[in-house]
Amino acid sequence: MNKVITFICCCVLFMSCKEAHNNMSKAESACDDTTSVKCWKSKAKEIYSRREEYYFTKGKDTLNFILGTSTNKDGLITLSMNNSFCRGNARAALPFVEQIKLVDIYIKTHLGNDSVKKIRGVVTRLIYCGDLDAEITKEYYRTRERVPIDSILFKSRIREIIDSVFSPYHLHVDKVKTEKYLLADKTVLKEHNIPVSNYDSFPSQIIEGYPYFRLTVKNP
Repeated sequence: MNKVITFICCCVLFMSCKEAHNNMSKAESACDDTTSVKCWKSKAKEIYSRREEYYFTKGKDTLNFILGTSTNKDGLITLSMNNSFCRGNARAALPFVEQIKLVDIYIKTHLGNDSVKKIRGVVTRLIYCGDLDAEITKEYYRTRERVPIDSILFKSRIREIIDSVFSPYHLHVDKVKTEKYLLADKTVLKEHNIPVSNYDSFPSQIIEGYPYFRLTVKNP
């Protein structure tokens, strides 16, 4: 698990300092059937037998999202959901529901029914979940920190949305693991241009971290 989280963090740090493919200033529209997915780069690694990054295009635009995949030597896959812009870029981050639609497109485009069952986990960054992160943060404060953050995440809409994509393949989230998390000033939402419904309603500090949503096969 530590190795997976380390890889994901490195991937996010790399993406945060790379110029985006298409420097659009407008918020990205919802993805649809015209959205395509392409492998950006592939690199062998000692720990992982294959590591790839995928970007998504709609028409002439490259969407502000990159999906990282790491496949170990047993063929098991971990997905990493990343935004592909630099801090201060005018491009808005995609809402979480749009990100997960792109994950679904990747699955349908690059994986068959058998291969998708090799996916064993999804990692996302909480601040990029926008309003959903606010819900988690408010529940965290409501329980006065007595409830473990992983339990809150397991009952969250983030987990439900991930399940909605993988349930047709008889996969579901059975555990959430967050190695580390912290409270960040909500101004980070503006710094990363993350769209939210009501910025003023957010707690002054929001939870930031990289939870790992473990997937397992569910008998039909």
